[in-house]
Amino acid sequence: MGTKRLRLTLFIALLTTMLATAQQLPQFAYDSYEGWSYTGGEITPQSFSKGIALYVTSQGNVLTLSSPYFSCQEMDSVAILIRWTSQDMAVGVTAVIDNDQGTPCDSARCLPTSSSSSQKLKCSLPIPNGASTARLRFYSRDADMSNCGFVKRIELTPVTSTPGGGGGDDPVIGDVDGNNRVDIADVSALIDMLLAGNSASTPQSADVDRDGSISIADVSALIDMLLSGTN
Repeated sequence: MGTKRLRLTLFIALLTTMLATAQQLPQFAYDSYEGWSYTGGEITPQSFSKGIALYVTSQGNVLTLSSPYFSCQEMDSVAILIRWTSQDMAVGVTAVIDNDQGTPCDSARCLPTSSSSSQKLKCSLPIPNGASTARLRFYSRDADMSNCGFVKRIELTPVTSTPGGGGGDDPVIGDVDGNNRVDIADVSALIDMLLAGNSASTPQSADVDRDGSISIADVSALIDMLLSGTN
């Protein structure tokens, strides 16, 4: 079982990377800045050992971290996870999504939820109507230079909602975790079910290839569904 679990773990890690690449979502880490921009100046690992500082300068300039534009035609929204370091719970991050014209369309403010200096801030933003590409911008209007925060990593996950089925109790194929959408989280849920080996509790939605049984073939079918955008 240990070898099987390891193989499946490596499998899902590879598939997650494939999906992120397919949706062209840029990931940010403080030692990897490809395609990202920062209004405070050039981004280099030597300059920012703690991460990218976000705050408002004494002259009123808002230091902003911006993603490159990414394709969003197969997405309904973007789930955002920000690894954030700050000594003040009142200091958070605002995420803004711009359409392909550079116009801000929506925003979400994320605040720390505990007194720990290291936080994982979560939010999601809808894709702008009619946009084929979009970008995300991050800033902190709550902080000044002496009370700033640092972004160490930003992880973006595409979210695609599933259309409503024809019948009220009909399962949505691929929605393994039952949250009314089909995404990479359902791949994880399906693999967990296979490892647990409890077929009695497996929902009908997990039979992605509709052959009447739940197997690794359903994982492949679910990945194909996500990559092709047919969900």
